Amino acid sequence: MTPHPRVVAAGPVVELAHALVSDVAGGLGVRALVVKGIGATHHALRPPRVSADVDVLVRGPGDAALVGAELSRRGWRRRPADADVAAFPRHSDTWFHPGWSCDVDVHHRYPGLDDDPAGAFDVLWLDHLTIEQAGRAVALPGRVDTLLLMALHALRSTWVDRHAEELERLVEHARAFPLDDLVAAAGRLRALAPLRPFLEAVAGPLDVEWGTPSPEWALRTRLASPMARRVALFRAADRRGRLRAVRLALLPPRDTLVKDGVGADLRGARLVAAYVVRWARGLRSLPAGWRDARGA
Repeated sequence: MTPHPRVVAAGPVVELAHALVSDVAGGLGVRALVVKGIGATHHALRPPRVSADVDVLVRGPGDAALVGAELSRRGWRRRPADADVAAFPRHSDTWFHPGWSCDVDVHHRYPGLDDDPAGAFDVLWLDHLTIEQAGRAVALPGRVDTLLLMALHALRSTWVDRHAEELERLVEHARAFPLDDLVAAAGRLRALAPLRPFLEAVAGPLDVEWGTPSPEWALRTRLASPMARRVALFRAADRRGRLRAVRLALLPPRDTLVKDGVGADLRGARLVAAYVVRWARGLRSLPAGWRDARGA
């Protein structure tokens, strides 16, 4: 049976989205690296599969703003995100288009590369390569760098089964690399501390000056639930910080309540109902979040 002519398979759409990102960045003179996704497949670090979105890393917020403005000019819209950037630090903006079936995530930094995000981008760029997607050259990090970026992504939430399984697979891949190359690459990225669990899973205890993970990385990796994050930050804050945290938790901007960003119209009674649902959910999760925060 011939498919409906307006239905486009996910694979071609994602490939076109990669070409779109390359076209946008190239037209602006912005260096952009596609991370994870097709890079992991290209470097044989995961089985081939169609990505749900395109993750692109640029050198910093200024470049991300340029790319975002051009995507907006072309009809893309930014998905709303939680306004509490202390509990949910912002590292990217997600863009969607009503006519496309995949998102574009524009990262102005990559979690785990917290010490020097712009410097880390420069290091990644030094060893980048290009592949063709829908007739456009798309830049990817090199194989070792891609492995480490994927490991950082999995380490952010090892309590999620698929991320824990992904980390196990990456450890097996990493054992085929010279250990010195992995450690040196992590050092150049200034990511030894966050990558320590991964590298020691590969080779056992190592005599390395690991350093200390950033507070943001600790927050991302030690506390699974949003409530636990909020509680931990509330307990550590001063009086003014606590008041702000409570206000954002109880009465966030409307966009925080509508993170899907598609066709939602929260006004009047619907807005009040959304807040009531949020408060009820928060009350249910508060005891567990408090326990998790105390134990972290």
